[in-house]
Amino acid sequence: MRCIGKAERDADSELSRIAYLAKSYWKYSNQYLDIWKNELTITREYIDQHIVRCYCIDERILGFDSIP
Repeated sequence: MRCIGKAERDADSELSRIAYLAKSYWKYSNQYLDIWKNELTITREYIDQHIVRCYCIDERILGFDSIP
């Protein structure tokens, strides 16, 4: 089953993992990834305060987007 929906608060760590992996794909150095760590970390508070949508297949989150 495919779904697009509002992110649940408890998806914060999975969304952070996906954000980090997506940025890592472009072969940035670890130094840059460390600099961007705060921006790549999706918190429960961020999910509460912004529009965050998840894209899933079989209840597995494959990606997400966010509108600040």
